[in-house]
Amino acid sequence: MNWTYLHHSRAALIRLLTETEDNEHLRFETLRYALRDNVLWSVVRITTKDETATSGAGATVTLLQCYVLCQAEKKLGYRAMSESDGLLHYTCPLCYLRLAPERSAVWREQVLRCHQANGSR
Repeated sequence: MNWTYLHHSRAALIRLLTETEDNEHLRFETLRYALRDNVLWSVVRITTKDETATSGAGATVTLLQCYVLCQAEKKLGYRAMSESDGLLHYTCPLCYLRLAPERSAVWREQVLRCHQANGSR
């Protein structure tokens, strides 16, 4: 997983990572997002727009997305990961777990343990 570095402010980078994106085949729509320290969590719905996809036009999938943010010199960078990538961050808002189908039971258990250890729900 590679890092991407841009000349953006933190606020501009978050806007870029959470804005709706359309191309001729797919629509990426951020339903919710939250920043926890240097980790941006989002719930993203991806909708197919054409019949070339195996699932056909209008099919959707919802994913938990994680962007780890960092600064190197004068550039702000991020690394994008999804739940099925084997995330090493566990601060995902608990309510987000209900918004996307489970892709890693082990990771979700770690998220629950993290929140229990911190006394949050």
